[in-house]
Amino acid sequence: MNASNSPYYYSAFEIRVIMPSNYSFSSESNIDTYGYIYENIFHLDNPSLNLLTKSRTGSEHGQFKLTVFLQPWMSYILLITTFSSNATGKFYIVTSGPAKIALRHIRKYILFD
Repeated sequence: MNASNSPYYYSAFEIRVIMPSNYSFSSESNIDTYGYIYENIFHLDNPSLNLLTKSRTGSEHGQFKLTVFLQPWMSYILLITTFSSNATGKFYIVTSGPAKIALRHIRKYILFD
């Protein structure tokens, strides 16, 4: 990592569900967003490890949309980042599924390109 380059900002949320099924996650924001879902843990030094799915263009206006099968006894991580470096802003996470989805904000990251 080189501190002289522009940063990318990430936020991570733990996902818990109570029923095995397909669940959908998307964003609403005025900034372009990417979404990733990991099983159990996100490794900052190896972002492809434990990756279940990722999306950027599943929704209009540069918002991510993901649909993934989740199990109730597992822990999952929803990672949200921006398309452009040095971009920040508010975003909302929209969820849907057949049962309750619990989201808990667990971490913010800053990476340098």
